[in-house]
Amino acid sequence: MDRVARALSVLFNPMVALTLWAAAVIALHPAWWGAAALVWLLLVALPGLALAAGLRLGVWSDADVSDPRQRRAFVPLAAACAVALAGRALLFPFPAVLRFAATAIAAWLCLTALASTVWKISMHVGSTVGILFLSGVALGWLVALALAWAPFAVAWARLRLRRHTPGQVVAGAAAALAAVGVALLVAAP
Repeated sequence: MDRVARALSVLFNPMVALTLWAAAVIALHPAWWGAAALVWLLLVALPGLALAAGLRLGVWSDADVSDPRQRRAFVPLAAACAVALAGRALLFPFPAVLRFAATAIAAWLCLTALASTVWKISMHVGSTVGILFLSGVALGWLVALALAWAPFAVAWARLRLRRHTPGQVVAGAAAALAAVGVALLVAAP
């Protein structure tokens, strides 16, 4: 069972899940490739490079940035990238669905960064809940329905691997739901 939990944790790592989501968006909406590539660049590539450099330099102890003290540095960095993307998406022409996604992800990372000052919440579960909603908006609600199992499976995996407590898992999901609410108010597609 640990092998299944590890596989789910890798597949639904926020950066992996967002890469797969962006690829699906490009496949279904080829005209959005430039905007989707910018989403990927600012939300996956730049934080991923910072993560890789931090791992190499010993700044981060692991790829999940499990240590709460280390998250206090990494999550605000990722949030800054997301806020830059959301600002670009809100101020200049951008596909409405991707503007919604950028705003939701920026709100989620800001909430997560705020929570990380005092507590470690599950970014895996939060991103999975967020991707579920973003999939419904960008790819269709049948896709979201097909992925409805994912947040529960990822929550189980993170608990099974002892990466989080039940409260941290629930807090990750709650942060994502709140962020989707913020995005609906600010940038509904």
